[in-house]
Amino acid sequence: MSYNITDLLNETHTAGEDIESYLILKPSTVDDEVALLANSGSEYLIGVSMCSVTKGECLDFQSIGIHGVKLGDAVLPGDPITSNASAQGVKAIAGEFIIGYAVRSGVPGEIIPIRVIGQKI
Repeated sequence: MSYNITDLLNETHTAGEDIESYLILKPSTVDDEVALLANSGSEYLIGVSMCSVTKGECLDFQSIGIHGVKLGDAVLPGDPITSNASAQGVKAIAGEFIIGYAVRSGVPGEIIPIRVIGQKI
């Protein structure tokens, strides 16, 4: 199944570390213009990386719209998506920050489309 990426809101920050495409991001606690890889659902999430970059480079990321995310666990359509320790998408539980909702089902390692809209459930 194919899907179209919709770029409703893209942002650019400086990468605070090496970052691969399709991973979930959080802001740095030192500089809010620096993006880091997320490592749990207890953190505020800002978007999904659109490209692979090395530390110090400009990083484009999607903060609203439909974009792919790499999965760390199986999900179903409509599942709220948060980050695992590897910045991959997993199903969120109550009280966690989410980056969006799964558009379709997927398995670990797969890149699936999600509706990117960060919030806390």
